Amino acid sequence: MPITVIMIGMLSIILLLSVNRLRERQRINSTLTEATMRIQINAATFHLWIEESFGGVKYEPQEVGKVLTGVDQAIDLADFVRSGGRDSGEGLISASQDDLELR
Repeated sequence: MPITVIMIGMLSIILLLSVNRLRERQRINSTLTEATMRIQINAATFHLWIEESFGGVKYEPQEVGKVLTGVDQAIDLADFVRSGGRDSGEGLISASQDDLELR
């Protein structure tokens, strides 16, 4: 009977550690996803703004500054995702992306 209790205890500790590791990976992946979506939104806004300006739409200087700030934020977020280890505004990105598919 004592060996069964010890085995169940060891299995529960292993389960607890694996759940903790899964939670941490999920947090990192959700932070990367949020940062990537923010990059896409800022890049799409800038792209649409460029298309409209080539089409002859005139913008106020405040709007131009706002769009250019969005592009700067997208570039900064891309650097955060690539290099890691810094606060992206969306959360802490703790590790650099070494996986070529994710880069």
